[in-house]
Amino acid sequence: MNGVVQKAIADSSRRAIAFIFVYNLIYVTRRFTSSVD
Repeated sequence: MNGVVQKAIADSSRRAIAFIFVYNLIYVTRRFTSSVD
């Protein structure tokens, strides 16, 4: 049971990290393109 909980926490944290990474990437790209215009 403990291993299942650890796996779920690791999976959710990995998903959260990926989401934050993509969000920051989109944010930086939009700022860059808006400053170029």
